[in-house]
Amino acid sequence: MSAFSQSALCRDAAEESHHRVVLESAQVRVLLLELPRIASTESFCYAGPYVYIALGEGRSSITPEGKGTFSRDWRGAEAQIVHQPQLQVIRNESGNTFRELVVELRRGVEYDAMMDYSAPDMFPPDLGSVKATWAVSFVAGGVKFSRVQLAAGEAIRVNRAQHLLVALNDLTMEQTGAQSVSLGAQEFSNVNAGTLTNAGRDTARFIVIEY
Repeated sequence: MSAFSQSALCRDAAEESHHRVVLESAQVRVLLLELPRIASTESFCYAGPYVYIALGEGRSSITPEGKGTFSRDWRGAEAQIVHQPQLQVIRNESGNTFRELVVELRRGVEYDAMMDYSAPDMFPPDLGSVKATWAVSFVAGGVKFSRVQLAAGEAIRVNRAQHLLVALNDLTMEQTGAQSVSLGAQEFSNVNAGTLTNAGRDTARFIVIEY
């Protein structure tokens, strides 16, 4: 049974009370999962293979139907991929609100044994504080995911016409031919293709999803 036909047998994530659809296109559906402290979702399914990104530090657990519970501690801005969605319950096991961005890959994705569900983080290792500006990325289902750190005044170029910027700290970005964008940590916005410049005084950390 395919992931898509399987998911038709249970509550779609968009109908689960802790999820909110924030973007839809022919290539992706993006949902925000927001769980208050020590709260759980109802049983639900995502509609196809997906990448999920924990936006901050915390601890969550997943309980697939008929299987044991898997718990994980998150440092924030870590991504994992799930090729075969299933009926599940997600629980926030920390004392703070847990937020996760889920990107359903509507065009499917080939299984890669090196980058499967068990991988601790889909993003390649980054330079942390060793270097002020860097970017690491991976591609899944034709969608490019980049984790970026920009020093004040530094810039990065994004080439695809459609992309979503997800702030990991408070930041202000200037866009080519558009108004600047100011976001708080864990907020997100559609931004234009072209050059994005860190217009703030501090280092900007964010994720760009190009689809």
